[in-house]
Amino acid sequence: MAVIREATFTLAGTIRRVSVDHDQQGTAYATVQVENEGGISDVSFSAENTRSTGAVDFRPGTSVSWLIRPYVVYGVSKRTGAPYGICKLNYVGLPGGFGD
Repeated sequence: MAVIREATFTLAGTIRRVSVDHDQQGTAYATVQVENEGGISDVSFSAENTRSTGAVDFRPGTSVSWLIRPYVVYGVSKRTGAPYGICKLNYVGLPGGFGD
């Protein structure tokens, strides 16, 4: 199976929760939990998209429709030696245009 990093899809739903992490330089990175009839998904925002969209101010209950790009993070656990794979959903932009 090939991983095509250019593929995007539209995720529509309602914001459930917003969390914000900061790196050592104080840069904010948002993760927004979105719920729809298919379930609940966590959408990760880059530092630039966190800033440009105002993601830290998103409120639960807000309806959204975003372009999302899946990204597989994989490797081998340093602790157990077992392989792992995690599918992340990264925010790309708004439908109708690429990016904001």
